[in-house]
Amino acid sequence: MTGKFVVFEGIECSGKSSCLEEVSKYLTEKNIQHIKTQEPNEKYGIRNLIKKEILSGHISDPLTDLFAFSLDRELHLKNEIIPALAKGLVVLCDRYLYSTIAYQGYVQGLPLSYIKTVQNAFMRPDLTLLLDLPAEVAMERMSSRTKKEKYDDLDSLRVLREAYLDIVKTSKDKVEILDATLPRDKLAQQAIKAINEVLGL
Repeated sequence: MTGKFVVFEGIECSGKSSCLEEVSKYLTEKNIQHIKTQEPNEKYGIRNLIKKEILSGHISDPLTDLFAFSLDRELHLKNEIIPALAKGLVVLCDRYLYSTIAYQGYVQGLPLSYIKTVQNAFMRPDLTLLLDLPAEVAMERMSSRTKKEKYDDLDSLRVLREAYLDIVKTSKDKVEILDATLPRDKLAQQAIKAINEVLGL
């Protein structure tokens, strides 16, 4: 089987990670070889820098953010994603291009045309799953968190949700919008159905 690149996008607490895990369990049951990964990626040291300096709010320069995330993505593709796809594996990735456009463009205010030009240098996924969740629901889910990052507030989440939906409207990528208010098992069923179509199952 030819390798396929599947991305999970959405605002915080939309269930990306748990949905990815459910899909991974399904692929394992079907004996479909795959890897699970995320951005920013923890293997290259940049994730720690991003978590410590950028997401904590110590650094708040949009260009710095853009280039840090883009460098992480370049290393991630070169060292992990592309080699896995070349082996015929399915790659399940938590966040990718749309997150950069949403955060650095819609929230931080960098020109969208500039961000898209930078992101066009990177390979496109075979499928993007957008887990759509109202910001108010995300805040309810987030209430149990003891530590929040700089965009974990209602106003930012509202902007980000609309950003993702706006990005999808003009995207030429294959995208499926999933209702992230659904129970975990129902949401996973939606994701698996979309992935099966891409895999030809």
